Amino acid sequence: MMYYEMFKGILKERILDYLPENYKGGSARIIEVKKVNETLEALTVFPKEGSMITPNIYLQKMYEDYKVHEDIERSLQDAAKVVEIAMQEHKVKSINVDTDFTPDKVFMDLVNQEQNKELLETIPHRDFQDLSVIYRLLVDKSEDGIMSSIITDVMAEKMGLTEDQLFVHAVENTKEFFPPKIMTMEQVIMEMVDRDFAEAMGLCVERDPKETMWVLTNENGVNGAVCMLYESNLQEIAKRVGTDMYILPSSKHETILVSVEMGDAQSLGEMVNEINMSQVELCDRLSNNVYHYDKDLRKVTLATDSPNKRLDGKVSEPPMVYETQMKR
Repeated sequence: MMYYEMFKGILKERILDYLPENYKGGSARIIEVKKVNETLEALTVFPKEGSMITPNIYLQKMYEDYKVHEDIERSLQDAAKVVEIAMQEHKVKSINVDTDFTPDKVFMDLVNQEQNKELLETIPHRDFQDLSVIYRLLVDKSEDGIMSSIITDVMAEKMGLTEDQLFVHAVENTKEFFPPKIMTMEQVIMEMVDRDFAEAMGLCVERDPKETMWVLTNENGVNGAVCMLYESNLQEIAKRVGTDMYILPSSKHETILVSVEMGDAQSLGEMVNEINMSQVELCDRLSNNVYHYDKDLRKVTLATDSPNKRLDGKVSEPPMVYETQMKR
C-alpha cells in the first residue's frame, strides 16, 4: 500500500487519462480548501477549453477508501466519476459576480472561533460568545439540498457591503430561507419510528416541560444552530418551561435546550465535549461549551469555559514554560 503523498501524486498525474476527451490537454492541480473547522487538500481538474467549472475531489477521503481496497486504478475511476456525475447533473454551479453577488441571497451561519482562526482572518464576521457569525451566499436551494459559498472579504467588497450591512440583510434572509423549527426530543424520535414503537417506548406521553429536551433547528435541518441567535426562539421555549435554559450545541445543525433544573452546567459541558469528540463529525462540531439563557434578562452567556476549545482535539495554546533557578 502506498503512502498518502505518493497516492495524491499519482491521482494528479493520471486523472486526465480517465476523463472525457474535452479534458485532454487540460491540467490537474492540488489545492487547499478552507472549510468550516478544517482545511482539506483537493484535486481539481480543468479542461483545455470551455467551462472552467469543476468539482473538488477531496483527497483525504479518497485515500481512506484506497486504504480499504488498495486499488489505485479503482481510485482513479472513482475520482473521474465524481467529476463526470457532478458535471452531468449540474451539481457544480459557477457564481456570477453580476447576478449572484446580491444582498437578497446573503444568510448567516455559526462557526467556532478557535477552530476557525485562519478562516476568520479572510472573511467578514462578528463574534458571539466563543462563536462567530459568518455570512454565506445562497447559490442554489432544492429538494436535493443547499448550495452556498462563504462570503470572503473580496466578495463583500465586490458586493459593496460592509459587515454591518451583511448582518442586517442576513438576519432577515436567514429567517425567510430557513424558518426555525422547535420540537421536543420525543417528537424528533417519533418522526423516525412508527407509531406502535413510539407508544411502546412511552414517547407519546406528555412530559413535564421542565424535564423535556427541546431541539431548536430549522425546517431544512441544515446549519440550524444559527437559530439560537434569534432570541424570540429561546424565549418561546423558556416560556413553555418557566425557567432559565441551558443551550447545548449538539452540532452546527441544531442545539438542544434544557431547563437549568435538569443538571449543572459543568456536567452538561462534559457530556457535550464527550459526544462531540466521539460521535460528531469534525465538520459538524460547533462548540464544547454550554450556554445559559436568562429568560428575564433575555440574554445568552457562556455557562462553561471548556479547556478543550478546539474541536479537533489539538491543544489551543502551547503549554506554559516554567523557568527554574539552579540551587547552589
